[in-house]
Amino acid sequence: MKTFPRRPDGTRKPKFETPEDVTRAFDAYMEWLEDNPHVVLDKHLVVNGVVTAAEKTLARSPTRQSWCRYLGITKQGWHHIRKQEHLADVCAEIDEEIDSHIIDLALVERVNPGFAARLTGLAEKTDHTSSDGSMTPKEVSDEELDKRIAALIDSPKG
Repeated sequence: MKTFPRRPDGTRKPKFETPEDVTRAFDAYMEWLEDNPHVVLDKHLVVNGVVTAAEKTLARSPTRQSWCRYLGITKQGWHHIRKQEHLADVCAEIDEEIDSHIIDLALVERVNPGFAARLTGLAEKTDHTSSDGSMTPKEVSDEELDKRIAALIDSPKG
């Protein structure tokens, strides 16, 4: 299996001076994805009495994790680059491009929709068990706790 190269040109971690530097790096990353598809053993076929393995290639999809790995940085490093005022817009465009690819793949059922929602930050993060959806535990009085404990002790399974 071919993995993402770490700092493909052998240099130190990237220092982007201009938005164009970031764009060039992203274009190179997208080209690497295209040139290195996943190869999947699909099935075995019998052709004229001969069993052959059929391989199928699947395009790699861009993710923030693989983008960072391609650059040789952590996700925190990407966050640091994004915070630089002169690079913020181009970094936002790259994040949107990555999200767009993932959502498109989910729409054509090439990526699990739940997984895509988590990767793009679209996953619902509402707690349906609290009364206000805030995920904050409800305050319970000492008397109420005593009643609940007594009910558990007295229950047949307790």
